[in-house]
Amino acid sequence: MNNSSNCFVPLNPPKEEEMGTLDPKMLVSALAALGAGLAIGLGAIGSGIGIGVVSGKYLESVARQPELQSKLTTYLIIGIVFCETVTLYAFVVAMLLYTKIAG
Repeated sequence: MNNSSNCFVPLNPPKEEEMGTLDPKMLVSALAALGAGLAIGLGAIGSGIGIGVVSGKYLESVARQPELQSKLTTYLIIGIVFCETVTLYAFVVAMLLYTKIAG
């Protein structure tokens, strides 16, 4: 088997003076973009899991004690609002990091 055609090894690797220097503004922009993506992504995942747990427990509670449905509905809405607040905070953080990229 011929190993000379390995596609992961560059034929002419760049020399050190051709590679250039690391621009600090570019690094900050790249890390801000990564942070913005992680902020909104993890915030939305966490909120989705939280809403799923709250809704599941609500349905379980209503199935056990149907006479408490009106009182439990209030607690369900409050729990969902708190879960959604996490996503809104993550969105605000992502937008602040995005302005760091643009500015």
